[in-house]
Amino acid sequence: MLRLILVFLGLYWGPAATALAADPLHEVRKSFAIGGKPIPAEIFADFGDAWMSDSRPIVVTIDAKAAIDSNRYADPIKTNGRWVEQAKPGPGGLRQSSSYAHRRAPVARCS
Repeated sequence: MLRLILVFLGLYWGPAATALAADPLHEVRKSFAIGGKPIPAEIFADFGDAWMSDSRPIVVTIDAKAAIDSNRYADPIKTNGRWVEQAKPGPGGLRQSSSYAHRRAPVARCS
């Protein structure tokens, strides 16, 4: 009887475990990427971190999935280990860059 119950639970919860592994939010929590592409570093500038004159952030949400490969965040992205850098070419050979480091810590799963 116990064996039958375990088989039933395995069949019932098996697809749910597969869906959790394919969940985009799980990928973001694990590697800070969506579809294998790193989230653009320039996103953080839109939260108000790039402008010292603004005391509070103006933008409160950003669609990270739509930001990847968009025109607004189209500057080249380089990864170096856990660091992700995005640089925007500027006048006179100068460049403005944004970067972040993702701490690859174990992800806590909530149920």
